[in-house]
Amino acid sequence: MIEIKKIKTDGEKWRIEYSQTSRTKDAPPDMLSLESFEAALSSFSQALRGLRGVVEKICSLPEGYCEAMDIRGVSLSYNESMGVTISGLRPLQACPAPLVLNTPHVLEEMLTHDELGAVLTVLREAEKYVRGERLQASLFEVEFESASIQEVESVTLR
Repeated sequence: MIEIKKIKTDGEKWRIEYSQTSRTKDAPPDMLSLESFEAALSSFSQALRGLRGVVEKICSLPEGYCEAMDIRGVSLSYNESMGVTISGLRPLQACPAPLVLNTPHVLEEMLTHDELGAVLTVLREAEKYVRGERLQASLFEVEFESASIQEVESVTLR
């Protein structure tokens, strides 16, 4: 079983820290970290955007305030219940640097059903990323429809 501890992204690089149940009986879980430049599925990015409303509610911000926010991180704790802190960047008009916003740590009981659902969706997407479900780059630079027969015949396998 995988338990996500932290998700960080800058849009290009992804870092996911997680624990995984050890295969050895009665052993503590393994603490692992994955750092990759492989693009995430669009559903992962969409799930992170889905946390904007959660940030607005937790921070008592006006509706729509986080619409332009780029969610960059989610930190989780697991004790008697799950707790979450969400981090994001919001562009500012009067300053070239963005507003860096971290929510207070909140327990799952403090979230509505929909807000908790948004957090759990991000966790499912992070687990898919850890298991290797990522956006696939093109495997071939030449499209087969435009390749001539000679180009295809000249490819040899080693």
